[in-house]
Amino acid sequence: MRRVTYLVLDEADRMFDMGFEPQVMKIVNNIRPDRQTVLFSATFPRQMEALARKILDKPIEIQVGGKSIVCDDVNQNVVILEEHQKMLKLLELLGVYWENGNVLVFVDKQEKADDLVTQLMRAGYNCAPLHGGIDQFDPRGLDVKKLILVVNYDCPNHYEDYVHRVGRTGRAGNKGYAYTFILPTGQERMAGEVCRAFETAGKEVPAQLKKMWEDYKAQMAAEGKTVHIGGSGFSGSGYKYDQVKRFGDFACLKFI
Repeated sequence: MRRVTYLVLDEADRMFDMGFEPQVMKIVNNIRPDRQTVLFSATFPRQMEALARKILDKPIEIQVGGKSIVCDDVNQNVVILEEHQKMLKLLELLGVYWENGNVLVFVDKQEKADDLVTQLMRAGYNCAPLHGGIDQFDPRGLDVKKLILVVNYDCPNHYEDYVHRVGRTGRAGNKGYAYTFILPTGQERMAGEVCRAFETAGKEVPAQLKKMWEDYKAQMAAEGKTVHIGGSGFSGSGYKYDQVKRFGDFACLKFI
């Protein structure tokens, strides 16, 4: 490894967020110090900046858009609905966007992705599951060409996850659309993460979503509880199953 002169870390935040800092640092420390190092990341929280300083020497920062911000070319939408209404809404969206390009649908469990594929195939949509249970699949490197639509069938738990997901579309100057399904009860905290994504992108927060979040904060305040959003989950303590669990059930559908 002493002969390596060029080191590239893609999806750098995910590598550290999943607890791989010790492994990455071990590799870095065994590469010649006069190497050139390049980091690519869709999000760059403060914790990530601190970790980056350990492996970069007088770095030059190239920022496209904003840090941890959804691209302006992505039209963000939120649909608040019950679980049993999701499938019908998804079919409605496919009826609008199907002919215009590829679609990604994100769910929170592998088995749900497989089940959703079965239902959509029966409805006449040619699709396939992509998740960690499939050989040779790495979600961090996922790049679907001509991706017109991203659907968060299950709302992501964290702001960075939301940015990564919807950031799959709206690339290279192309217009993209993102729809996030949120349950009216049980996902109020997640509503705050999505509100933050709208605000940081300079977009107006949907009224129904904003009310859902404000009502939740008021309820927590009345109970004497503190509401916190925007945690990044960076621990840098090494690979552990409970850390990876947050991403381990990652699954999506690729429409072809």
